[in-house]
Amino acid sequence: MENLDSVFSQLQINQQWKLLNPSHLKEIKSFYEHLSLQKKSNHTIRSYLSDLVEFFLFLQQEEIDYRKVNVQDIRNYFLKISGINLEKNQSKKKVKSTTQKRKISSIRNFYKYLQKFQQIENNPVQIKFPKTPKQLPEAFRYYEVQKLIEFFEKSLLKEEDSKKKALLYRDQCIVEMLYSSGMRIAELLNLKTQDIFYNGDPNTIKEELKILGKRNKERYVYLGTYAIASLKNYLFYRDYLKPQTDFLFINKNGKRLTDRGVRDRLKVYQYLADISRTYPHKFRHSFATDLLNEGLDIRTLQEMLGHSNLSTTQIYTHVSKAKLKELYRQHHPYAK
Repeated sequence: MENLDSVFSQLQINQQWKLLNPSHLKEIKSFYEHLSLQKKSNHTIRSYLSDLVEFFLFLQQEEIDYRKVNVQDIRNYFLKISGINLEKNQSKKKVKSTTQKRKISSIRNFYKYLQKFQQIENNPVQIKFPKTPKQLPEAFRYYEVQKLIEFFEKSLLKEEDSKKKALLYRDQCIVEMLYSSGMRIAELLNLKTQDIFYNGDPNTIKEELKILGKRNKERYVYLGTYAIASLKNYLFYRDYLKPQTDFLFINKNGKRLTDRGVRDRLKVYQYLADISRTYPHKFRHSFATDLLNEGLDIRTLQEMLGHSNLSTTQIYTHVSKAKLKELYRQHHPYAK
């Protein structure tokens, strides 16, 4: 993960932050420090703070003390951001139920924090989460992963600059490791060079890695032969990036690679390789879907993904069934 102070600094560049009252900015800073102690992910912290800034600006406009907010104030806030006109019973803009749910969670957690430190007596966020339709996780078609890997191989053959070659090997390695192991991007970027060697010997790479997942839960993930080969290539060229950290994946300046850095690179490759929408978690979805399609049982998959609840893993059975249905319609002579 990125350094937490840099996350906070990046957020403050946003124009909205400059409109906050000093007392509100101070309170958000305290809440941020509280979140960082809870070891929340940078993605969660970004979302919580951005949602909170938007909420504080609403309170400033309505001249409402954040410590005296009531349930109706919360409802009015959500009516406003949805652009709902109660008289005409219409909305100017539609805020997705998933976004509403996240915003409610952000504000509710902020007031839980105030309650915990006895700044307020009761949590005013007493509205229910909107129902969110279950969406099947996106997965790559198998040929898309192939196209992406072929793109890297062709680009590497043409590239003569050692530093650019190192970056290509790095990105190929990230793709191979995400797809091979089913790791979350944060788990991958938390790896250090010493984590991947047997007894610290740089000539021996582990086939299984012990990683720390969500809620500090340890699990093992596995690397296939293609992932190990791409990792060896990356390690050979890594020194051309002049490493300034022992984190495995580094940027062009030798510093720790960020989640945002990976996402930005994958968007570029999406267009260059001409494949569907590409982002880190999609490789995890593909890992799970492909294993189920090949006959892996759901309990084993749960363990490999590090899910606490089986219900979280079961959504992939729906993806697998959808794939089977598609194949049936494609190949059965009377199904078309």
